[in-house]
Amino acid sequence: MNIYIMRHGEAVPTHQARTDRERPLTENGRLQAMYMAQWLKAHYSVPSCILSSPFVRTTETAAIVAAQLEVKKPILYSDDLISGSAPEAAAGAILAQCAGDVLVVSHMPLVAQLTLWFAPGAVIERFPPATVACIDYDRQSAHGILLAQVSPSEVMPS
Repeated sequence: MNIYIMRHGEAVPTHQARTDRERPLTENGRLQAMYMAQWLKAHYSVPSCILSSPFVRTTETAAIVAAQLEVKKPILYSDDLISGSAPEAAAGAILAQCAGDVLVVSHMPLVAQLTLWFAPGAVIERFPPATVACIDYDRQSAHGILLAQVSPSEVMPS
């Protein structure tokens, strides 16, 4: 199965929202999500399942990507994907809720931790907003390989 781990797009600063949970994407963050979805569609299979943190910036990112990829199933939300969650709990939620290829939209540092959980040999130097890590994961061996890690700066026009 392919697991696509995506950090939410650029969000407004904390002081511009009542709570961290309510921070929406900036216009640039919406564009980042759109371009990353287009890149994902051009290079990998469309996920059969999208699982997201319930925070506003992640739900917005997931909705933009789902629309671009024309994913028909509803987006699933999990509190195990909020910032500060244990990677083991998040990985368990992902594997329990999604049988096929899956897109996971979450926050730092969890996105980096999940990438390393699913692909232990991966080298993660940075994980900017809207970056996607693409992992080929084998459920039987419980081991994955990082195929690519791509950020918006690599795919968006200058």
